[in-house]
Amino acid sequence: MRGDIFKKTCEYILVLMMVCILLLTGCSESNDTDEDDMIKAEESSGISAVSLVIGSDNYEPYNYIDESGENVGIDVDIAKEACAGWG
Repeated sequence: MRGDIFKKTCEYILVLMMVCILLLTGCSESNDTDEDDMIKAEESSGISAVSLVIGSDNYEPYNYIDESGENVGIDVDIAKEACAGWG
């Protein structure tokens, strides 16, 4: 009997927490000025303002820096091939 009450109480608390989280995230103010500024800069300059960040660890042969200071390795080759069609 006591276990059922505890279980029901935990369920109610969980549901209440979920509702509070949904309400608080729905009340946040939207700030699209950064995206608008990027679009305006792209239109005026003709250069794309979008960047792609690719992360990797420094473990040979996957990714390392050679003697000339360039990033080389399997991860670098895969990233170059994946982005080759983007220009």
